[in-house]
Amino acid sequence: TLFSSAANSDRLDLSSQALERARARLGRLLLLEDADNSLKTLQVNLDEAWAQHLGNLGRYDEAIAAEQGVVDLREAAVRRVGRTSSSMGDLGFSLATLGVIARKAGDRALACDSWRAAAAAWDDSARQSELPGYHANMLQGIRQNLALCDSGAPVSAFRALTDHPS
Repeated sequence: TLFSSAANSDRLDLSSQALERARARLGRLLLLEDADNSLKTLQVNLDEAWAQHLGNLGRYDEAIAAEQGVVDLREAAVRRVGRTSSSMGDLGFSLATLGVIARKAGDRALACDSWRAAAAAWDDSARQSELPGYHANMLQGIRQNLALCDSGAPVSAFRALTDHPS
C-alpha cells in the first residue's frame, strides 16, 4: 500500500524505499520458509511491482529484464499447474505489463509481441471463466494497440491500456 500510494503521488523516493524494504524482508522470510507458496506468490508480485517502479524511473533495460523474469516465473507456473484460468490470467497480466514497460522504453517490437501473447493468454483464461473486470478493460486496450501494431503505427501512437474509448 505504501508503494502504490507513493508511486501515485510522485514520491518515487518513498516508493523505492518501501519496495526495497519489503523485498529485503521477504528475502529473509524465504530463507526461513523456502517452501511457503504464499511467500513465493508475494515475491513474484513484489518483483512485478519492482519492474514497474524501475520503468517509472526510466530505467527501462532493468525494468524489462525484471519483468521478463516475472514472465518466466509465470510461464513456469503454467507448466507446473497447467493452463488454468488463474495461471493464464496471471501470465496475461505479466505479459501486458511487459508490453507497457516496452512501450515506455520505445521498444515497439517487444510491446507488440508482449501484447499479442497477453491477449492469447487472456483469451485462454476467458474460455475457462470470466475475466476480472480490470483484465477485461486492459484487454480492450491491448486489442486497440494491437490494431496499431498491425497497421505499422509508431510506438508513440500506442496508448495506455486503460486509456481508450469504450
